[in-house]
Amino acid sequence: MELSDYAITLQSCIECGACDDVCPVTEIIDKYYPSKKIKDAQEILDGRELKEEQIDNIYACMRCRACESVCKEDIQISEIVRLARKEIVKLGREPSLHRKISENILNHGVSIHKDPSERLKWTERSFFKQNAEYVYMTGCFASMINTNIARSTVKILREAGVDFTILGDREVCCSSFAWDNGKNEIVLENAKKNKSSIESVGSNKIISACAGCHIIYSRVYPYIIDWNIQEMNIIEFIYNLIKDDKIKFKNEIKKTIVIHKACNIEEDIFSMASEIVGEIPGIKLVELGMNRCCGAPSGVKPKFPEISIEIGSKTIKDAKEKGAEIIVTTCPFCNFQFSDVKRNKGYNIEILDLPELVTNAIG
Repeated sequence: MELSDYAITLQSCIECGACDDVCPVTEIIDKYYPSKKIKDAQEILDGRELKEEQIDNIYACMRCRACESVCKEDIQISEIVRLARKEIVKLGREPSLHRKISENILNHGVSIHKDPSERLKWTERSFFKQNAEYVYMTGCFASMINTNIARSTVKILREAGVDFTILGDREVCCSSFAWDNGKNEIVLENAKKNKSSIESVGSNKIISACAGCHIIYSRVYPYIIDWNIQEMNIIEFIYNLIKDDKIKFKNEIKKTIVIHKACNIEEDIFSMASEIVGEIPGIKLVELGMNRCCGAPSGVKPKFPEISIEIGSKTIKDAKEKGAEIIVTTCPFCNFQFSDVKRNKGYNIEILDLPELVTNAIG
């Protein structure tokens, strides 16, 4: 798809402002609006030169789709933003930080400023094997930032007797950042690399750790290459293990918990996460007043760090007002974001990704 394919759609906006009322970015700063993004995209199509503030407006978007949930005309604003960024890249006006991150993904296979060998630091030789039924795709953040998420996941899989392996430094970033920013060629290149690595260990089934990876593996790769690989997100995988009596909770966790829904986790998978947490003895589960995006995706965190922190802070404040002692995340990237917000703001609350909580309950 190209931005030009949305030419008619762009003109269907009735300027009701409903999207602006629910945008997490607009909630923080009265400057960047979803409705304005539609107008800016139209100006790109018209061949007009955008001002810097217009480019900033297009990049001040996590692509969380809150705007789309209230749009009366069903305009796919998040996809329009992605394709507008693709045009901005062609014009050579991509933000420098975005360019560096994309280059790192292409050249080194990681979305963060770390050497790919970092993916191996938490591993053991026994994690690697040929012809396992599943490949656990750890993603960038579980394998290089909060490696306890990866360790916890491995413990769960072993407890359940799952036949699995990992790729280590042969796994490359799924390229969700590149996809969000219109760098389709990087996504295609890394899709080929990941497919080759998965097939080289004799498997065609993967377990994804990250919500962003989940969307790329299940919805993007199948449409850009011959992707004959079955994907399941770790939440759904754990849910099935519990239903099949493969894992049991031995430890009581007497804590009040909220679960944060990552933007790229579907409602049915989020319901599974809630059921999993509800099965753990001792837990009191409360709901957030509003489930906002964590504030980090799609390049917002590196380009607009203050806005990103304030968006994440609203969720933590909400959780604390509900009496929560733990925020359980459904994506390692959200886990990283809330942990960063906690450090920046000095909040006294525990941040755990779902596999970490499950491991604590297994004992």
